[in-house]
Amino acid sequence: GSIMARKNAENIRQQLKRTFKGYTRITRKIRQELSGMGFVLEIGKTHAKVYYGVDRSHFVTISKTASDWRTGLNICSQINALLSANV
Repeated sequence: GSIMARKNAENIRQQLKRTFKGYTRITRKIRQELSGMGFVLEIGKTHAKVYYGVDRSHFVTISKTASDWRTGLNICSQINALLSANV
């Protein structure tokens, strides 16, 4: 990827950290922030799929509710891995 794309990915990583800090459940604010960063959220009964990129072949599945304080951090690292694969 280009330097620009990598820089953008770094900005997204910082934003993700803020978005999922103290995560307890998927809120409207989280949905809006993800979509503003270029992610697509598909919400199921207990989990949600987060897509990145145009082809929708890359996604991570996240829990709609947090099991413990690490959930937000785990979601961040999952989404970061998704990001890295697409930059």
